[in-house]
Amino acid sequence: ESANPLYKRKCVLVIRLLTNVEVIDENENCSTCHEMVPCTLQHVLFECQVFQSLRAREWSLLEQNVPHPFMNEMLRMDAGTRTIFLLNGFNSSYVKEFSAIYNSVADFIWTLVRAKQNSIALII
Repeated sequence: ESANPLYKRKCVLVIRLLTNVEVIDENENCSTCHEMVPCTLQHVLFECQVFQSLRAREWSLLEQNVPHPFMNEMLRMDAGTRTIFLLNGFNSSYVKEFSAIYNSVADFIWTLVRAKQNSIALII
């Protein structure tokens, strides 16, 4: 089975975020929403109002691949816990049968982080 190069780039992004190599916003506070809140991955993925409609669309796509009980469990988590849970591959070992879920999570993270980075480029 050949690997999808786009999926590889998305996985690299997640790894770069986990290791603090990927910079989301060089400003201490979010320069997109101007709410004077720290620009963390949690903020970009679940809190920044500028990305509310994009987040809803991408989360809906994620929901299509995640079993209902699993999604309900994630929705009960606060934003910080949910961010860590997604970045850490659901706090479990790799499960081959979860491939579509992992792809959807990578898509969700990729889309929102890239939107944030593109919004910064437009400001500069």
